[in-house]
Amino acid sequence: MATEKFEVKEDILTICEQAKTFPAGIQDAYAALSAKTGGFTGRGCYGVTEKVDGRYIYRACVSESYPGEGEKIGADHYTIPKGTYIANKLGNWMENIPRIATVFDELMRHPDVTMDGGIALEYYVGNDVWLMITAK
Repeated sequence: MATEKFEVKEDILTICEQAKTFPAGIQDAYAALSAKTGGFTGRGCYGVTEKVDGRYIYRACVSESYPGEGEKIGADHYTIPKGTYIANKLGNWMENIPRIATVFDELMRHPDVTMDGGIALEYYVGNDVWLMITAK
C-alpha cells in the first residue's frame, strides 16, 4: 500500500454524530446519523478523529444536503479543514474494517504527520476508503 500526499483543497462542511466511546461507539454513531439523515446515498461520507484533552473524539460525518439541514434534524456541524494529508487507500473497506486501525497506526509513524492540532480522516468512496492524517 503506497503512502501519498492527499490535498483537501477547500474546507468540507458536514453534519455529524459524535461517538459516545472510541472506538467501540463508532458504528452506533453512523447508525444514529443515518437515522437522522435517511441514509448516506449521494453524500460525501467521512470519519474524523481528533485528540481533545488527551482523549480521542470520533465523529461520523456526511456532507449537508441543504443549508440548515443540521439544525432541522438535530445534528451537529463539523468542518473538515482544508490542507495536506498523508494518506493510504484501503480497498474493500467493508471486508477490511479491522485493517483500518492498522493502517492508521502505520500512518502515525510517518515522519510528516501530526495529530498535534491535526486530525485523522476517513473518506469513503464506494468500496474504498482513504485513510489520512494531517501533514505537518
